[in-house]
Amino acid sequence: MVEILSGNLAAGKATLQKLVDEDPRNLPAWTLLAAVAGEENDEKTVAKCMSVLTPAAGDSPQILLTLARLAMARRDPDGARKHLDNVLRVQPNNRTALEWLLELDVRQGVRQKAEEHVERLLSLDPRNALANYVLGSIQFARQELELAESSYRASLSTQRSDDALNDLAWLLMLKGSPDEALPLAREAVQVNPVNAAAWDTLGVVLLKLGQPD
Repeated sequence: MVEILSGNLAAGKATLQKLVDEDPRNLPAWTLLAAVAGEENDEKTVAKCMSVLTPAAGDSPQILLTLARLAMARRDPDGARKHLDNVLRVQPNNRTALEWLLELDVRQGVRQKAEEHVERLLSLDPRNALANYVLGSIQFARQELELAESSYRASLSTQRSDDALNDLAWLLMLKGSPDEALPLAREAVQVNPVNAAAWDTLGVVLLKLGQPD
């Protein structure tokens, strides 16, 4: 763990490999090895880890979360959702599982499930950045602009994400407040310089302010 947290993935991975070779029943070592192998895109080691962890997962939230993360990395959203649903079966209030499920809901466009997971997250943590952001997006789609603005601001009070900054800037621009939108749009592209939507928002806001250059 110390090696990995220090950024020495290779050394940590070598130690973990030695551990599982000496004790194949060491599930915590297999779990951490799977996470490291996933970071390194070591498909062979990931596959070996999954062959050990999948039948042993049972009711272990930690192992199930690791399997879900690996499934997402392998672009298997249905597999990830299955593991995350099993986490919630064991721990109904597991925030990590709820947040990852909400991310999958948004990615797959499953609005009903997204609304359900937003409600559950906000009941556990009213300031949850992701849940408030997704709630704002749902409200924006319904043209509930005042509610959406409130939700975006609640999200940003916890985390300054480029998506929430961009969406709030766009909403304020639509409401006729480009002066208020400008610093948010600038912050969005500073947080994530490759967010194309944020650059578009910044460009539109600048045009609204009469700054074509």
